[in-house]
Amino acid sequence: MWYVIACAGLHVAPAFGGEFQHLSVDEALQRLKRRGLDILYSSDLIKPSMTVRREPQGTEPRAILEEILRPYGV
Repeated sequence: MWYVIACAGLHVAPAFGGEFQHLSVDEALQRLKRRGLDILYSSDLIKPSMTVRREPQGTEPRAILEEILRPYGV
């Protein structure tokens, strides 16, 4: 089955995969909030210029959050 999928060029993405990279951090946090993660943050910490630098590898919302914020020391 995997061979057929690979040959067809289809990509099976993880539950949260491929949707965060290059978003603003604010937008990424809003997406996580819509998925039920309780997040409270200040615009003093999350600046409009902050972007998600690379796609998170975690599958749980909390792990994704940590990966998104880690490069900024937040």
